[in-house]
Amino acid sequence: MSNTAPWSTLAASPVAKAESLKSPRSPMSLQEIMDEALALKLYEEECQALEEKPVAEGVWSDLETKPSARELYGADWEGDDDDGDVGQVPWTRSAASTTATKPKEAKPRLERSNLVEGASSGLVSIRETMRRWDKDARRSVQSGSRVEKAHFATQDSVLDPKTTLMLQKLINRGDLDEVYGCVQSGKEANVYFARGTDEDTLQPRQYAVKIFRSTLNSFGNRHEYVTGDRRFDLAFQKKDARRQLKEWTEKEFRNLSRAAKYIRAPAPLTVKEHIVVMRFIGDSEGHPAPTLKEAKLSHAQLQHAYVDLLVSIRKLFHQAKLVHGDLSEYNVLYQHQKCWLIDFGQAVDRTHPEFLTYLRRDLHNVFQFFQRRGLTEATSEESSGILSEDMAFEFVTREEDAYEVLHAFPELHALFNEKS
Repeated sequence: MSNTAPWSTLAASPVAKAESLKSPRSPMSLQEIMDEALALKLYEEECQALEEKPVAEGVWSDLETKPSARELYGADWEGDDDDGDVGQVPWTRSAASTTATKPKEAKPRLERSNLVEGASSGLVSIRETMRRWDKDARRSVQSGSRVEKAHFATQDSVLDPKTTLMLQKLINRGDLDEVYGCVQSGKEANVYFARGTDEDTLQPRQYAVKIFRSTLNSFGNRHEYVTGDRRFDLAFQKKDARRQLKEWTEKEFRNLSRAAKYIRAPAPLTVKEHIVVMRFIGDSEGHPAPTLKEAKLSHAQLQHAYVDLLVSIRKLFHQAKLVHGDLSEYNVLYQHQKCWLIDFGQAVDRTHPEFLTYLRRDLHNVFQFFQRRGLTEATSEESSGILSEDMAFEFVTREEDAYEVLHAFPELHALFNEKS
């Protein structure tokens, strides 16, 4: 399957198409409406193909198969053969590498033998249970009485009875074995450490359970990242809070499904309402990998991390056809001297009218972080340094083969080859 279908808005240069997406349009004729419906159907099929494409043995396999890669990367080049399984090479955390703390034990830990109160041995479906709760809530409102607070009260910011029941359902059906304490709390979600078993190999696996908050107040501009995205733009702002939250969670799952095929991003396992289960990036004891903000990196490690991150942004743009939209040092994990991108809820497809604006903002955040950490901007092709924001934008968006692009930016070669 070609990277771009002939009918797609991506067929031409993405930079050239950006302006056409923003320009006002006259009322559509019947034929144009029919053409648009057909284009949307074909576009959905292309998106589905991108998300269902099997994961390659290594997301950098195209770099590994070309001998020139080692010449470009110099003596510091390392193969990525271990990228496929973090568990084979556990990350050993040192005091100097991160300030992350060990996850607290859940209260109580969810496991198969610990059924949630209200769940029978017959495993009443979550949909049926939620239907009963919503029915009770409507009756209470109609009668003027107050809805029972326990139905909507939260524990640890996100764990209300509905959410707890969903987690128990995931355990009961075998997606997870145990759920532990919170390892990360953010503006829109909490992340919990969990263990499971791979169905194919029966090997233990570590997962991150991301639970979005049941209110949208903590991140009220979500509609900006949905309106204009042809995959989800169906009157998002007119939907009730529950449907908005469910759609936002599905957006994160689908973006991760696509991104993890091409770059280092946690591959998702399953999605349920406002819960996404994905691969855990960290060690087997539940210590998450540090973010770029937390990691203590040498000058040489910073140089390699910069190029690694810039190449990831390019691959995300051209192969996954996504722009992260909220990229910063807080949304990049650093493990085994590699960068892993996380938090894809804000990521937008290249059909979004503001995708280039979001790309420039991502590149600005990257430039500012590495500049604060001591890397200087390259002033000439012979000098060693990070690319200016405009040059980085050109590096990411240029349509040529990746190796032709790398050769067009000698400053990146210097970053790889310089030692400190």
